[in-house]
Amino acid sequence: MPAVSEFADYLPDGEKNSPIAFSVREIQDADVEAIARLHAARERGAFPESVEWAKGVAASGRTDTACLLVADVGREVVGYAYAGWAAVDGLPQGFYLLGLVVGDHFRRRGIGHALTAARLRWIRERADVAYYFANDRNTATIDLHAAFGFRELRRGISVPGVTFSGGSGVLFATTLGELDEGDLQSGNL
Repeated sequence: MPAVSEFADYLPDGEKNSPIAFSVREIQDADVEAIARLHAARERGAFPESVEWAKGVAASGRTDTACLLVADVGREVVGYAYAGWAAVDGLPQGFYLLGLVVGDHFRRRGIGHALTAARLRWIRERADVAYYFANDRNTATIDLHAAFGFRELRRGISVPGVTFSGGSGVLFATTLGELDEGDLQSGNL
């Protein structure tokens, strides 16, 4: 599996890659290794540590307070995303989009959008507001989330266990009732 770069290249008006058929679904036990490979490439870490991380995330991603989804192209897992309830000192308690990774060769094909839409549908069944945080340098993810009505709430945030390398943490929120149903219809979940 090719390496995953830290952030997607920012191409606001750039060319999109050719569309491909993909599906978005809940995680299955057989997906742990594929998620671990994407995680190890993204974090530039050791594969055995990523397997342990993926097992933990997969176990917690099957509850009423957490959701872990994967994107498949054929039988290959090419991306994953999770969301869940978070209570972090200094930040609002609530449901957060907590991670989105799409393999480099599968970016700009609508997979990140579909994974985000599916997680927001899941959160909307539980809450009226969704949150996420990002490095202010990650303009690709900021633009992706802006399409779902996310607006900046605060800069300079800190989150235990999260490093905003070379940038600053920014908290965003969207009111889910304000989203048109068409905004949330991307994906197959």
